[in-house]
Amino acid sequence: MSKGWILGHNEEDAAQNRVTLTKGETSDDYILFYQQTCDVPAIPNDFGRCDVVYRGEPNEKIYRFETSSSFLPSSIYTEGLGTNVGQVRLVSQRGEMLYAIVRMYGKIIEDNTES
Repeated sequence: MSKGWILGHNEEDAAQNRVTLTKGETSDDYILFYQQTCDVPAIPNDFGRCDVVYRGEPNEKIYRFETSSSFLPSSIYTEGLGTNVGQVRLVSQRGEMLYAIVRMYGKIIEDNTES
């Protein structure tokens, strides 16, 4: 990826089947729930994979995934926006290493009025 840019994916992006490049800005009312570094060495003629899963408390809702990567993954799969369980799967380019930082942001819901 271009230096300094972060790949973001939130509910609005999902509704429009897109991703957004940002400089790391996120809504002030979002909390960083989880962060994990994926560091997968290159595998000759094969793809490296990294799965990141966060299981939050029942009153936590994930509203944003961010991925910053030194080497552009060939695919990024996300699941769990609007729930308390988020999953991001990164797959490297064939024969390339995979190094990325995955972050999951959201809100703590105090009552059941927001979903």
